[in-house]
Amino acid sequence: MVRIKISKTLEQKIRRGYPWVFHYQVQNEKVEGKPGDLAVVYDSKNQFLAIGLYDPESDIRLRVLQTSNPVDIDSIFFEERFNKALQLRTYLLGGGTTGYRVINGENDGFPGLVLDRYESTVVLKLYTSAWIPYLDILITLFKKKLSVER
Repeated sequence: MVRIKISKTLEQKIRRGYPWVFHYQVQNEKVEGKPGDLAVVYDSKNQFLAIGLYDPESDIRLRVLQTSNPVDIDSIFFEERFNKALQLRTYLLGGGTTGYRVINGENDGFPGLVLDRYESTVVLKLYTSAWIPYLDILITLFKKKLSVER
C-alpha cells in the first residue's frame, strides 16, 4: 500500500470532502506505486485521513474513495457505493427515460469513473488508469445490478 504525505492545509480540505491529491501536493520525496494501488493519507498526527486510488501517471495522484475511518476497498465496498448511486436515480425508472448517468464520478464515490446508460447499453468512461485493476469487479457488479445487453 502506498503512503502519501500532504500539507495541513490539504488535510482540512480532504476532511471537508475535497476528492483529489495532485502531484505537486504530495510531500513524500519518492512514492512508489502503480496505477490502481491503494494509497493511504495520514494526517499530521499520523492518524488515518483517507484512502484512495493512486495513479503515478496522472496529475491527480490520488482520488479519494473514503475518509474518516479505514474500510476494506473490495467488491462489497463498491457494491454499497453502486447501490447508493442507483437509489438516487430510481425516480428515472419507468417514466420513459431511456438514457441517464448511472454513476457520476466523484459525486457518487467513484472518482474518475462515469457510467452512462442508453436503453439496454451502458458506456463506461474512465478518467484514470487507476480503475483498470478493478474492472473485473465493476463489470461483474454492473451486470448483476443492471438489465442491459451490453
